[in-house]
Amino acid sequence: MTTFSSGRDVSASAARRGWRRAALWGGLVVLLAFGAGGVWALTAPLSGAVVATGTIAAESGRKVVEHPDGGEVKELLVRDGDRVDAGQLLLRLDPTEARAKFEAARQAVDAALIRRARLRAERDGREQMRVPDALAERQDVTTVRQGLADARPSPVA
Repeated sequence: MTTFSSGRDVSASAARRGWRRAALWGGLVVLLAFGAGGVWALTAPLSGAVVATGTIAAESGRKVVEHPDGGEVKELLVRDGDRVDAGQLLLRLDPTEARAKFEAARQAVDAALIRRARLRAERDGREQMRVPDALAERQDVTTVRQGLADARPSPVA
């Protein structure tokens, strides 16, 4: 019974040693591979390039066309399967949303120009402010007229 018990202990111990030995050799191989790759990366002359001509084609033959800001397509000028050239107009976006954003930004700039003119008039002690040149030529616009009317210099406390 002792031999069976000691024989079992010997085989379990040998199995543990075998596993450790395999893990050690595996780690050594991985370290050598990475070390050799690192040495090559540090010493290989990669200063040259190969120049070649060729044609690039999409794998599926189709390309996704996206606009960075999005928008509503007003007119689609090409169809599926059409060949297109570089720089060719593919579609037209509806300008309504972009125009609305532009007008909102322009009104904000107009308000800032009017406010700056009013503050300069107050600073200099003038009764009337000088209308900015950018707004003087656009006095037909209702918002500019309203902004000029509302920008009367207020008494400084």
